[in-house]
Amino acid sequence: MRVLCCLTAVAVVCAVVAATVGHATADPGDAVPYRLREDCPAKHLTEENFEHVTQASGGMTSGNWLIFFVPSNDGATVDQHSDQTVHSIASFDAFVRLSPEVLSTYHVLPAFVVCDESPGVCARFSTADSPARLLILSARRMYPFPADHIRTVDDIELFVSAFRRMHSSAVPPPQPGMKMGGQLLLLLAGVIGIVVVRSVALQRMNGPLPPPASATHEKAA
Repeated sequence: MRVLCCLTAVAVVCAVVAATVGHATADPGDAVPYRLREDCPAKHLTEENFEHVTQASGGMTSGNWLIFFVPSNDGATVDQHSDQTVHSIASFDAFVRLSPEVLSTYHVLPAFVVCDESPGVCARFSTADSPARLLILSARRMYPFPADHIRTVDDIELFVSAFRRMHSSAVPPPQPGMKMGGQLLLLLAGVIGIVVVRSVALQRMNGPLPPPASATHEKAA
């Protein structure tokens, strides 16, 4: 009887553990940060290169940009947010891999921003506290994906092919912090240039003086 009771208790414990593990792994979006695959063909944009690469607030001569914003996730996301985001990430990755002809036809370059590592860019486009967001930047205009979340690859293809007929708004200017960072870099470059010029000038001033003209004539004679 005691052996039977022990076996029953072990079976119950195993069942509880299995159920707990199954529940924990049922939705991977709740357990791991959102991320694209390492070999995703889309351009990885950050706070350091976003403006330089896209020229979003300038002439945008680099082309039209299809940008996917990967939202922040600390592993504690609840409700349907994680399900939608994980599905959107998979759809965007599949679109970039399977639809190069569509991108080429409409002169659209794919890229993504990870909000966990570039919060300033996400705050600029109001995506910091939202689910995964997709938008196109073209000629200093911003065209948002016209739905709460991406459902299929076909949805993205339709968006890319028809975005010019959709509602748009002006591209928001860079955040003050991003502007300040660029100004500091320019200031630092200017200071370094001044130091180099002064150093060269001092070296010339402290160098040996040229021989007097009379000594030159004597040697020539």
